[in-house]
Order: sequence, then structure tokens, then C-alpha cells
Amino acid sequence: MVDPNGNVLIDETNLNPCLEYASYHVRRPSMAIDSSNNVHIVFHAFDLYTDFGEEGYDSRESLDESEVIYIKINPYLDDRNGNPADVFTITVIPETIISTVDSIRSRAPNIAIDPFDRLHVVWFDGNSKSSLQIHYLVMDTDGTPLFEEATLTTDLDIDVDWGEPEIAADSNGNAHIIYCTDTWDSDREIYYTMVNGTTGNTLIDDTRITSDDGSSSVRAFLAVDHMNMVHVAWHDRRFYDAETGEHEIFYSKLNPSLDDQSGDAADPDVISVVSEQLVSSNDGYKSYLCHIAVDSGNRAHIVWVDQRDGAENWGEGEVYYAVPGVVPETRLTHFNGAVYPVYWWYSSGRYPDIVVASNKVYITFNGYIEGDETSSSDIYFMILSTISRLPTKVSVTARGSNEENEWVTVKGTMSGEKAGGGVGLTLSTSKISISLKQVLYYDGTVAKLSGVVTRPSNLMGQTAYVTLSVDGYIEVTIGDSTYNFYGTVRFKGA
Repeated sequence: MVDPNGNVLIDETNLNPCLEYASYHVRRPSMAIDSSNNVHIVFHAFDLYTDFGEEGYDSRESLDESEVIYIKINPYLDDRNGNPADVFTITVIPETIISTVDSIRSRAPNIAIDPFDRLHVVWFDGNSKSSLQIHYLVMDTDGTPLFEEATLTTDLDIDVDWGEPEIAADSNGNAHIIYCTDTWDSDREIYYTMVNGTTGNTLIDDTRITSDDGSSSVRAFLAVDHMNMVHVAWHDRRFYDAETGEHEIFYSKLNPSLDDQSGDAADPDVISVVSEQLVSSNDGYKSYLCHIAVDSGNRAHIVWVDQRDGAENWGEGEVYYAVPGVVPETRLTHFNGAVYPVYWWYSSGRYPDIVVASNKVYITFNGYIEGDETSSSDIYFMILSTISRLPTKVSVTARGSNEENEWVTVKGTMSGEKAGGGVGLTLSTSKISISLKQVLYYDGTVAKLSGVVTRPSNLMGQTAYVTLSVDGYIEVTIGDSTYNFYGTVRFKGA
């Protein structure tokens, strides 16, 4: 446990000490934190540690197949003086099986928590990679199920290393899940489903959100913002297969409220407000193993491993970072081959991982020293500052045109992260109105705002991005379309 500045409060602590320990006991752990700062952890294991006491677990029980196991800890029961915690002191609920105990393998669980402190857990169930199911459970913060374990999807065909079922919860307590399969279409593609967190009923059934192009889209992660938009990032080999590039990072944003949520599949063209946007450069070098988080301004932050700086081997590369539409791809590490930021044997883990909180970006990843037989994998940690300058109260007016005799007018306000007012576009084929909502960036000379299209009806609800500069440059982006104008831009206020 570290404080917001990276100072260690609780050093490395074994949460599963056992006299009869099993090698590789904890597999694919995932955690969530509730409103009381309790930490809830799920993982899969082939043994259950039992007889928990002051020294940890005294024994273990072998299971027929792996099951999903849950523990709960409260780190605030420790003195947080920088030393390892006493596991007996901080453990609230010791190892408990939450999946159905049977002869069927339950594995790769992930957990999310909603604003009502309900724990949403999802995992793969099945003994063969060619016939997997996705199971779902909701519990209270004492680990009590709120309804029976539900089966959401059947007949998946995927190796877990290409992507676990990932889950996030929205402000209404509903769950959003993405996963990868190559069962129904051609090669591995990414699917999305939405579940009622109170009943376990499906609101949006299996919906493919990546192109059925014969090229694998894998290792997807998601985050849900404060407007219940679903942000998804993954790496894709479409350029590699077409012999026009390598694996690259892609990003989409979904608005599930544009679907009727009647329990059938959604139309991906309807719910996708940003569709398969390229994040990393198609430069002929592999960009892979990404992760995503969102901030209080509903901006997506994406981190990944990139090989453009001379790396060739799997696991070798540098850590890169971007905020689509705001911060271009940026190199964060300069290992130059001395440290590999991912290790193949743990490739399905979240390396690197990312969290955004309190105007800071926290990134961790697994690294090891290639060729050093005494070196094992270590955890690396870094903190970034998010874009910090936001206006107190600024009005913005702008007007511009382009060579096609198209026009744009902007009249709005900026206060903190909130924007108001609107944008009007007069294009050669249509007129577009945009309601401004958020300030993404402002430095006194350049502002980047986001909003929602209010007309015409075929674009209604889509997210729009507006960039304005005092030198007269105005850019408006809606989906895959970008419009450029030049004219007059004025900011008034501070």
C-alpha cells in the first residue's frame, strides 16, 4: 500500500501464508475497493487454504478443479508504518470459495464494485477452451451472494491468455463485460454484454464490437466513466495480417443507453460513439498489452508496451501512454533493453496496469532483467500528473470557415472541468449542433472541449471534440470525421 505520493505505507505482505502451501496457489488475482476502503480480492486456485489463525492458514483442501476464491482485507487495521502488515490483523474474510464447487474448472475471475457497494464478479467456467461459459455473481461486502450464480454466455472458444472476461460497473449498479472469442465469426474478436446488477438479467446480449476482418483483436480492457460510457482498449493485428504494419493499440467508446436494453444484442454501429480508433502509430513496430482507465473528466488514459525503440523480443519494449484526443502517445520508460516490462509466462496479467485518481495517474508493470539468471520479475511503479490547469471562469467565442465555404461558430463557457454553450457547424451537406459539456484541456491559448451532438438525428448522442487556439485554428471531430476551420478565437476570463 502506498500513499498518493508513492510512499510505502504497507510493505509486501503475503495474504495467503500456509503451513501446507501449494506452488502457484494464487492465479490471476483481481481486486476492488469499497467505500469503507476494504479490499476485496478474487482469484482462482486448485486448493483452498483452511484453518485460518494468527499464523495464517494451517492446512489446505485439494479441489477437483480450480474454483474462484474470495478474500477481504482491511489495510486500515494495520499501523501503516511502512512495514509488512500482520495478515491475521488485516484479514476480515479468509479464503472462501464463491463459485459452484463441482468438477468443472472456474478460472480467470475479475471483480468490480458499484456505487451501492455491491461486488460484481465474472469468470470463465469450463474444462475445455473450446466450450467455455461466462459466469456472473453479485455479492455484498461481506461476501454474501445477492442472487444465484448466473450463466451469461456459452460456447466460447478462446485461450484465457488472449483475454479474460473483464468487468466494470456503472453509476446505476449495472455491469459491463467484455471478452474475446473466435467461436462465432472468424478470428478472435471482442464482444460486449451488459447485465442488470440487481437481477442478473442480461440487458444487452453478446455484441461484437470489433470488425469481423479475419484479424485478431485481443487482450481487451474496459473502464466506465461518470456518464456511463464504456471505454475499451485492445491490441489488434489487422495491419500485420495485411502486411502493412504490426500489432497496434485501438480504442472504442460505447454508449449503451442508445440501445433499448431489451436483452438481445445491440447494433454496434448504434452504440459506438468512437469506433476502433487507432491510438498507437502504425509504424511497423509492435504495440501491445494495453490497459485503460478513466478520470473525473471522462477522459480515457491508455498505457501499453511498445517496441518502436529497437526492441525485438517478446516482453521487450518501452511503456507508452496516451489520452486519445488530448495527449498524444508518449514514451514513459527508457530501459533500452535492460528491463523487459512484461514476461511471457505471465502474459495474460495486466502488464502494465493503470489507475487514475485525484488528478494523478498510477501505473504499475512487471519487469525482469533479460539474461540475468538471478533476476526474477519485479513490480515497477510510477506516478504521472494529469492535465492540471483548468479555467476558473472563461468565456469563449469563435467563428471560422474553410476552403469548402463551410462555417463554424462557438459560443461557450468554461468553469473547472465543466463547459457550457454550444457549437454550430454549417457544412456543405448538413448542419450540426453540439452541446458543450466538458473541458479536457486549457492553457490560456488552447482549449479542448467535448460535447454531445444534438442534431441531426443520425448523429444525435455522438461525442464531439472541439479544439480552439487563439491563432484562429478550430478543429471539430465527430466519430471518424474531422473538420478544420480558421478564423477568430477569443478567451475572456481566467
